[in-house]
Amino acid sequence: MSKKNNVRDIALDVLLQCEQRHIFVNLALKNDRNFNKLKAIDKAFGYRLIYGVLQNRLLIDYQISRYLKDTTKKIHPVVKNILRLAGYQLLMMDKVPAHAVCNESVKQCKSRGFSGMASFVNAITRKLATAQTGLHLPPESKNQLDFLTIKYSHPPWLVKKWLADRGSIVTQKILKANNKIVPPAIRINPAKTNIDQITEQLTSNGLTVTKGKLEPKLSLYLAGGGDITATEQFQQGQITIQDEGAVHAVTRLQVAPGMRVLDMCSAPGGKAALISNLIRNTGEILAVDIHQHRLNLIREVSQRMEATNIRPLLADATELDFKEVGLFDRILLDAPCTGLGTLRTKPEIRWYRQYPDIEAAAALQTRLLSTAATLLKPDGLMVYCTCSNEKEETSHIVKKCAKLSLVSEEQLLPFQYGTEGFYIAVLTSSSC
Repeated sequence: MSKKNNVRDIALDVLLQCEQRHIFVNLALKNDRNFNKLKAIDKAFGYRLIYGVLQNRLLIDYQISRYLKDTTKKIHPVVKNILRLAGYQLLMMDKVPAHAVCNESVKQCKSRGFSGMASFVNAITRKLATAQTGLHLPPESKNQLDFLTIKYSHPPWLVKKWLADRGSIVTQKILKANNKIVPPAIRINPAKTNIDQITEQLTSNGLTVTKGKLEPKLSLYLAGGGDITATEQFQQGQITIQDEGAVHAVTRLQVAPGMRVLDMCSAPGGKAALISNLIRNTGEILAVDIHQHRLNLIREVSQRMEATNIRPLLADATELDFKEVGLFDRILLDAPCTGLGTLRTKPEIRWYRQYPDIEAAAALQTRLLSTAATLLKPDGLMVYCTCSNEKEETSHIVKKCAKLSLVSEEQLLPFQYGTEGFYIAVLTSSSC
């Protein structure tokens, strides 16, 4: 990560690492000491720069290409991302002075060892700054795929797939929703408070919150900025950050006090903690993960949310045996997936995934669900969910498991309720 404290330098480093190492932006910034030293206003600007470029990368590249003499000539990744940062600020942000953007871009180019490209960067950024005709797009009538790919900056293979699977209208709604800046989602700890108390407390602290549409008794959205992790309510375990779709998946499990619950792929532990909060620390929750360092995340969340009935277990969930772990009243299988429903909050993922990733995820999901079916009590209930809406990872997986019967299924698309894209299936043993 960058040794510099300039927010534009940090943003540039993050964008380069996205291309070179496929990092997750939120984790990279969380662990960046220089970023964490910045003032709140500079952090917000940094986030806006990084996510703005990632959400609009192809659209920005298309604008830049209009001023290149030779579009086939490759531009070094450092210079290319300096131009992308400049393009986003000049074309999509209102309050950044054009002269400052141009000057900072040239300075970055020189400080990164590309002095020979400084005049090129200066020329392109000034042309972008003086563009009077707005954003340019390829004609939709000529090629809809190219038009949507550029306009909404999603990879062509994914747009093509969604058009085939969902049709033009729904696809465009998803694409548009994926590029929106949305308020953070939080949920309350029902064992310690209620939605009205938390709403009143956060409002009195100057924060603006609105209730969720799917889970209005548990979920809130924080509008207008503010660091929710710095609040007394967060630190005392009265609230935590959690997408409303994830909350909805847990409530569909219909847990009750005293139940034995299996959370098969538990880390980072937010759903296990919610289950614990709902059943008031009674019964037992076995929280499984295959990585030791991720079990530590479960322990951290459990401690902050005062969830004392969670038992972390280091294991490969595909190999769980009822002779060793027993049977369960409820099973939550939040299966590892491509994450293609989270492109709004993790826009970098759109540039990492390819279709073979869907196939690989589906193979693992099939094995996990097959194992889960052997661990469910005859009168038990299971929820299979993913933060992907791809048919190969959702309904197709459920249909292949003969040992389970489908009770209900939901596809939460990003434009519907303000949640991430989620698939939720409620299942019982076929013998029931």
